[in-house]
Amino acid sequence: MEDERKIRVSTIWITIGQIASAVNNFIVNVIMISSFGATNFGIITISQQYMYFWDSIFNFQSWETVVQEGSKKDYNSKDFGAGLKYGLILECTLSIVAFLIGHMLIENIYFLFHWDKMVVQLINIFLLLLFLNPSGIILGILRYRKKFVLISIHSIIFSVLYLIVMSVEILRQSSLIEISTIM
Repeated sequence: MEDERKIRVSTIWITIGQIASAVNNFIVNVIMISSFGATNFGIITISQQYMYFWDSIFNFQSWETVVQEGSKKDYNSKDFGAGLKYGLILECTLSIVAFLIGHMLIENIYFLFHWDKMVVQLINIFLLLLFLNPSGIILGILRYRKKFVLISIHSIIFSVLYLIVMSVEILRQSSLIEISTIM
């Protein structure tokens, strides 16, 4: 009965976190479209998607490994700790590889699609986000330890802060480059 209650509470928190994040992201997108126009918003979107493309290829969802291996081993064991260390090193290495390949190919893709130079500038900014990406291990630890409330609270706080910062920057009439460094 206690396990059922924990599952229900965790599910509610996860749902609240996802809804809050989705609503805030939608609001930010509406504000950005109305402030920058559809063309500039499209430039930002293309730039983000280029980075997400490389992230999706080189991101191996290490949190799943942490949860699976954690269920087989003691959380405090040396083997588990060594696995976390190896996973973090692998995540960091793959982020560097994704950045380098994405950066090396951008000029060729720029010419192929006849993109505006602004797209390339924004892509170079977004590619830097790949270095901030190694979070799968941390997420895996939280999921393994069943800290779903913390994951949801983080999602809610991050999305609210994102909405506030983006709103302030748009009110300041920041440029696309400035906005992209915040995203």
